[in-house]
Amino acid sequence: MGQIKSATEPEPGRISIDTSVVDPRGADGSEAAKTATAICESAVALFGPSYVEVKEDDGTHFVLFWISVSKGAQLGGAEFLVGECALGMELCKERQSLLVENQTLSATRDALLPQLMSGKLRVKEAEAMVAAAV
Repeated sequence: MGQIKSATEPEPGRISIDTSVVDPRGADGSEAAKTATAICESAVALFGPSYVEVKEDDGTHFVLFWISVSKGAQLGGAEFLVGECALGMELCKERQSLLVENQTLSATRDALLPQLMSGKLRVKEAEAMVAAAV
């Protein structure tokens, strides 16, 4: 089971908690996962921050909490409730998926925009190309 090693407030409303939790990613229901989530929820209840990060012993993020402007926001098809402590690995996977999607959309935009602006490509043709890329 993990212990809190230190807690800091790097900037107002943000709390960073270092723990002795050791790589609990094997299972969401593990004791280490429950401990890290409980630490996060306790910090939220005590201090009411807008962001909390709970780090495992090696310094990597394990549990994250943040308050989002849009309630029930969807990240890459997975819904995260606003103000809920969530396992960091799930968030990292979603972030990676969104980064790949963003790169694809940016490349498509960069390829199509000059052709659209010059008149070499019509909107109907561009729509077909985007549909094929996405």
